Order: sequence, then structure tokens, then C-alpha cells
Amino acid sequence: MSSVSQRKLALDTVTAMGVQLFAFVASCFFTFFVPRYISPAEYAAWQLYAVYYSFISLASLGIPEGLLLRFGGADGAFCEGSFMRGHFLWVLVTSGSVALALGGAAFFARGTMRTVPALLAPAAVLRCVFNYTADLFRLSGRISRYAKMAIVDRAAHVLFVALFLATGRTSFVFLAIAEMLGLVLGTMTGARYVPHAYFGRIERADRKPPFATIGAGILVVLSAQAAALPVSGSKLFVRYLVGSQVFAAVSFAFTVAHAIVTFASAAGAALFPSLKRMSVSELPKAYAPMRLGVTFLCAVALFAFLPLALFLRIWLPDYAESVKYLAVLFPMSLYTVRQHLLTDVYSKAMRKEGKLLFLNALFALVVLPVNFFVLWQWGNVLYLLYFVVAEEAFHAYFTEGLIGEAAKRSPRDWAELLLPVGFLAGVAASGIISGAAGGAGGTAGGIVGAVIYPVAFAAYTVINRKKLAMLFRRAFDALRKGGGEPPDPKGKKRNHPKE
Repeated sequence: MSSVSQRKLALDTVTAMGVQLFAFVASCFFTFFVPRYISPAEYAAWQLYAVYYSFISLASLGIPEGLLLRFGGADGAFCEGSFMRGHFLWVLVTSGSVALALGGAAFFARGTMRTVPALLAPAAVLRCVFNYTADLFRLSGRISRYAKMAIVDRAAHVLFVALFLATGRTSFVFLAIAEMLGLVLGTMTGARYVPHAYFGRIERADRKPPFATIGAGILVVLSAQAAALPVSGSKLFVRYLVGSQVFAAVSFAFTVAHAIVTFASAAGAALFPSLKRMSVSELPKAYAPMRLGVTFLCAVALFAFLPLALFLRIWLPDYAESVKYLAVLFPMSLYTVRQHLLTDVYSKAMRKEGKLLFLNALFALVVLPVNFFVLWQWGNVLYLLYFVVAEEAFHAYFTEGLIGEAAKRSPRDWAELLLPVGFLAGVAASGIISGAAGGAGGTAGGIVGAVIYPVAFAAYTVINRKKLAMLFRRAFDALRKGGGEPPDPKGKKRNHPKE
């Protein structure tokens, strides 16, 4: 490759995956440990807070994301200049304004809807400052320092939650406070390396609103929010049309199904700077093998469902109802992981965030009314979840068109359809979705169900055996040779801010 080697790209990818493995383990703690020690009512309130918290990134108007898009590949000296401090000032202004608005909303609300915006107000500022700090390292390619921030954040979050639960503080309020404390400590960890990126002398020209940065970043943020809106909106539909008890069960199923998606999203965030250093002509060439590798790993992860379902029934009996919802949602990871890790990251690297926003917004405008009608008309949550999975699959294929020629599929590539079809056929034959025989579906149904997906997976692997062998050979060679972080030259100015 012309501007970044295949080895460096592979190493950054593996480093990002390794770092986010820690975050994945932490998310497993929140997914499987916390629900056992709080009531379903508190869990429902916590998940309602989490849905609204997912929109918090809008509070910065996309300034951190815009910096990453415009100046990805800059050196460390640039990250601590007047130009960057001016951007931090506006991060505080925008997130602080949102915090004040949320505080006002909390003043006039009652009950849970008063507590949620009251917690979101400080969380908005803390999350935006954390994102700004993290993107300073991402845009300069210093992945190890970004990793330290992420690890401290997640570790502190876990420790504070465990402390609160151990002392009997099981309200969702303390769970939200623990997350904020993690953000504070994570930001402080990163700030040690860039102490001049926050406060200091700001040139007059750098005090003006950074409209160019906002214009670039807000497209990325709105695009991500539009892509997530069908799922977030569907969860809110369940909360307000069906009730908080079913909402808790459905939210738990979504949380388990999205654990691997969270892992991939964070890894994609760390991978972006390496892709940004590649020339636009080189980007499509790396897409097809990466897509194949991601799909194969997600297909392997689907084997975890049956032992996971058994574990949930034993460990979390209050959420046994969630297993049938999880059975429908689990294969969605085949598409959402690829969307977060590849399509979204590639679209930003190729500066097609505007087109991605249009497609995501159009998709949300179409499917949200459909999902609302399905739940309102039939009142069956399973019908809604089938629609959500089908919509996410269509969305993944639809947005891949932005990548261009590299996203075109050969007949062998379409063999991946065997995976979700085989999985759903297997769990249906087992009786897990219908709940027959306590979710076992009888001996015959259980045997048939246990065989269907392995057969589908074997067929997919055989069809793509040559491509997979080549892919794993290259990945092994890249790991064996190793690599390092890009140099951080002193005194050398790159990507001057005055565009």
C-alpha cells in the first residue's frame, strides 16, 4: 500500500481488537452480573436511561468526529495547539448548553422521567470531553494511549458498579453515576499525555465557532444515530405500547445480542486512523477480505447461543422470557457488526459520510413507521423482532454500495445467507422461540435443531475455503512480523488547520 502497509493495518486492527476485548469482558459483567442483583423494575429504568444516553454524542455537534475526519494523521504537537484548544472550548459550550436544557426538562418532569434527564445532564458533558480526548490520540495514530483511556474508563466503571452493588445500592441511579466516574478517570488518564489540549492561550481566529469541523462531524454523528434509530425506536415502542416488564426482557435480549456489536464498534473506531492514511484508490482492495473475515468470526460466535441460552435460564431465571427474543436477535450480529466495523468506517475514510447519512436517514424514516404499526396492530413483540432483523440485514447490504466495486458479491459470497437462515431454522426446530416443552422442543426437535446450523456453517466454510485459507495466512504473517505505532515527530507541522 502506498501510505500505510498491510502489516501496519493488520497490526492496528489486532491491537484494537485486543484492547476492546477488555471492554467486551466489562460489558459481559454489566450484561450478566448486574441484572442478577437489581430488580427487573430497576433494570427497565436503567435500560430506558441507556436508550436516551445513546443520543448523548449529539451534544458536541460532532466536533470530535469532525476533527478526526479533517485532520486524521496529524502529529502530537498539532493536538496541543491553539487551534485544538479552541475546539475544546466549543465542545464545552455545546455540551454545556445541552446539559442545561436537560436540567430544565428534569425540573418539570416527574418520576423516572425526572431522574433520567437529571442524570443525562452531567453525563452529556463528561462523555463529550472523553470523546474529544480519545480522538486526539486516534487522529494522531497513538493507539496505545487511546487504549489506556478505554481500559481505565471501563475498569473504573466495573469497580464502582461492583462497589455500589456490594453496599446495597441497587438503584439504576448509582449505575449511571458509576459510568460517569469511569469517564472522569478515563479522561484524566488521557489528559496526562496532552495537558495543553484543554486550557491555555487561544488565538482570536481559533475562538470562532468551528463550522467546518461541525459540518464534517455532524454528518457522522447524525448518520450513526439514524442507523441506530430503528433499534432504539423499536425498544421505546415496546416500553410505551407494551409495558416496562416486557421492555426489560426485550432490552436484555438486545443487550446480549449487541455485546459483540459494541466490541466491533470500538475496534472500528481505533481502526479508522489506519484506513485514513491509505490512499482512496487502495481502500476498496482491503474491503473484501476484511468482510469475509468479519463474517466468518461472527458465524463462529453464533455457536455460543445454545450454551448461552442454558446459562441464562439457570443464572437469570427472572429473564428466562428473554431467551426466545434473543434467539431471533442473535443472527443480527452478522450484519450489524459488519456495518459498524467496516461500512461505517470505510465511508468515513472515503469521505462519503454525507451519502451514508442520507441512506441511514431514509432507512430510519421508512422502517420506524413499519415497526410501530407491526407492534400496534398485532401486539406481538416477536413479529417486531423478526422485522428488525430483516431490516438490519437489508440495511447492511444496501449501504455497502457506498464502498463501490469492492462491495460487489460473487455467487460464493451470497453463501453467507445460509448462516442466518440455518440459525433461525435450528432454534425454531428446537422449540426455543415458541417455548415448546420449556424451550427444549422435545428430544427429536432438539436434535434436529442442534444439527441444522452446524451443517449450514460447514457448507458456508467449504464454499469459501480458499478465500478463508488465504485470509488467515495473511493475518498470521502480519502478526508474526509485528510492527509499531507511527512516529510523532517534534516540530513538524502536518495538516495545518487553516484549510
